[in-house]
Amino acid sequence: MKIAVIGAGPAGSAITRVLMDYKEVQNLVVLDRNGAVLDELKESFSGHPSLSRLRTFRVGMQERSSIITLVNGFDVMISALPYQYNLEMTKIAIETGSHFLDLGGNDKVFEMQRKLDKQAEQNGSCILPNCGLAPGLLNIIAMNGFRQFETVSSIEMMSGGLPVNPHPPLNHHLSFSAEAFLSEHLPPVLAVRDGRPVDLEPMSGLEPITFQSRPEMTALETFYTGGHISTLAYTLQGSVSNLSYKTIRHRGNHSVMQALIELGLADDRIIDIGTSMTYKDFLIRKLRKRIPENLPDIVLAKVIIDGQNGSGGNSKKLRRTYELTYEYHPDDGHSAVMSCTALPTAHIALMLARGEISARPGVHPPEQIVPAESFLDAMKQYGIEISIHDSSA
Repeated sequence: MKIAVIGAGPAGSAITRVLMDYKEVQNLVVLDRNGAVLDELKESFSGHPSLSRLRTFRVGMQERSSIITLVNGFDVMISALPYQYNLEMTKIAIETGSHFLDLGGNDKVFEMQRKLDKQAEQNGSCILPNCGLAPGLLNIIAMNGFRQFETVSSIEMMSGGLPVNPHPPLNHHLSFSAEAFLSEHLPPVLAVRDGRPVDLEPMSGLEPITFQSRPEMTALETFYTGGHISTLAYTLQGSVSNLSYKTIRHRGNHSVMQALIELGLADDRIIDIGTSMTYKDFLIRKLRKRIPENLPDIVLAKVIIDGQNGSGGNSKKLRRTYELTYEYHPDDGHSAVMSCTALPTAHIALMLARGEISARPGVHPPEQIVPAESFLDAMKQYGIEISIHDSSA
């Protein structure tokens, strides 16, 4: 099979590392505009038995014709770029007749991708946005759990990539870009209330959180952030009363981020006419400079489903809690949160290329068409721990 990864940053490199271990991937191409990043990627695979199957090309994302030439005839394209590029990469995949995956993260972009459904169907392309951790793996867990109930009243989803040794003042690190980190805190948060999609206030709903599988991690907090539920809100509207997503952080992160935002340091107002620098640009620069990147970390995630099983007098209320954990390991070559982003994405790409996903060509949320049982079994084999606890709701 032939797979192309667009973007050689932390996420693209992590996805490439997963795919390199599969002999069935006979042709693996990575594209990026940064030649130094591509050189670093190839150097990281020095001595790897599959190095001959990896090719890299320095191509800017605006060089559309060059990208089409390089990926034409490939089975799957994976965009590991910031969400702003996902729509254009989707169009390129459709034009070349390739299947396509991305990491999602923006609801408006998905809405534009969904409008390409007919074109994708005509060209034989299966388009799966939102295939990372959240949205992605957590959405598939939530949908799989939903299908195991007679009726479901609520689904709560939470996740976070947390530094093992948090550093003040944010007690956090930059596992993705500073822009991506900040953008979670600003837009309205998509959720479902009373069966209908609604927007919640970002950073609201602050509360403590604990994990049965990690009882030692007690100083954690969780609150609403955007860009994570995405397609699941529309898939389950009318079928659940309440659906929401919260991010997980070390205690104290919320108060610092809220103060920065309330002071106006995330505003788009220009503070330097000569350079057109905004307050947000200034804050992003400071975050890059002052907040550590890719510290040893642990991914914690939770999906809580409240519902009923049985009917009539035999109906019983049930709460099912899924807890997911994945700890940083130096042999991975990247952070735990990058592993939990790359592993679902890469495996769905393999499933598409193998023909293990039976769906008509078109634009599909992964939670609707990815075979959940075999997919989640694969995640466990990769070392992502998923425990299930049932209790009376």
